[in-house]
Amino acid sequence: MVSVEDDDLAGLEDVSSDGEDLEAEVTDADTSAVNLPGRKPYRKRIRVDNTEPLPLMEGEGKSFRVLGFNQSQRAAFVQILMRFGVGDFDWKEFASRLKQKSHDEIKDYGTLFLTHIAEDITDSPTFSDGVPKEGLRIQDVLVRIAVLLLVSKKVKDASEKPGTRLFTDDIMMRYPTLKGGKFWKEEHDLLLLRAVLKHGYGRWQAIVDDKDLRIQEVICQELNLPIINLPIPGQAGSQVQNGANTTNIEPTGTQTQGNGSGNDVGGDVAQGVADAVNQARVYQDPSILYHFRDMQRRQVEYVKKRVLLLEKGLNAEYQKEFYGEMKTNEVASEQQENGKRVADMPNARTTETPSQVSERLPPIEV
Repeated sequence: MVSVEDDDLAGLEDVSSDGEDLEAEVTDADTSAVNLPGRKPYRKRIRVDNTEPLPLMEGEGKSFRVLGFNQSQRAAFVQILMRFGVGDFDWKEFASRLKQKSHDEIKDYGTLFLTHIAEDITDSPTFSDGVPKEGLRIQDVLVRIAVLLLVSKKVKDASEKPGTRLFTDDIMMRYPTLKGGKFWKEEHDLLLLRAVLKHGYGRWQAIVDDKDLRIQEVICQELNLPIINLPIPGQAGSQVQNGANTTNIEPTGTQTQGNGSGNDVGGDVAQGVADAVNQARVYQDPSILYHFRDMQRRQVEYVKKRVLLLEKGLNAEYQKEFYGEMKTNEVASEQQENGKRVADMPNARTTETPSQVSERLPPIEV
């Protein structure tokens, strides 16, 4: 079965996290023998003056921090970045998920992180300022940032110019499947791009399950799949819906009826008990669960492949704008440009606006 979390840590290697905000107290005596140059021992402390700058690095082991970010927070930052990119550089996706950190702390760490990935890619285990890379796959991070910036730009352009086609004819000719299918149309591609920005890259199952988008029904029609809804309280069985036809899958067992005496309280209670029993039986029925999970897998696969196809279209569109024409040898030229243009990423001292920075991101790989 396709893992809906398979893209979470695409930019991270060998970084474990215990999921806790560790606040271990480390004394000078504990770390004097292992402290590296440039690092201060970490001590839990209250910052009286909020303007006091945090040290670049402090502590060792699980207490090691970079601008106050411990191991789990650094890993979480990369996860969020790989899901939502840099957005409008307002860090709002990070602030809502890193509740232990203030907006300014997230902004400072984010600026440092962008400075790091803007450096020339080398085999050194540390960045130029001594901060360890911790297995960060910089190339993957750059590609994901570029992809999400292109998605954001496409969604914004479509909102500002409603009715405009997503892609021009030359790109559609290059990737004919962008034209859609019998049921899946261009407007569904736009919904899908919006869903990526809403739920995050790689959250394919969440996108499929989003009832506001209403794309699950279209996917099922496109793949000629029935829609199976497992039972919920108040329903005796699961529903299978194929187009306009809806049938019920009733689990084996007795059905409790009302007593017909005019007193429905006992009947309602009994019906609730029966619903719970029936629901449990359906969830335990291996045949129903197998079909349900198989259809979930196929829907997730469809969404994932469709997003990857849209990425190819966006990349071709960007190359057309960047080079003046679409290159035939995409992969080689993109890899070359990725290596050359890493230095164009923003750094901690940049005065460029986010739009200027995003315009000079490297071409993405497909």
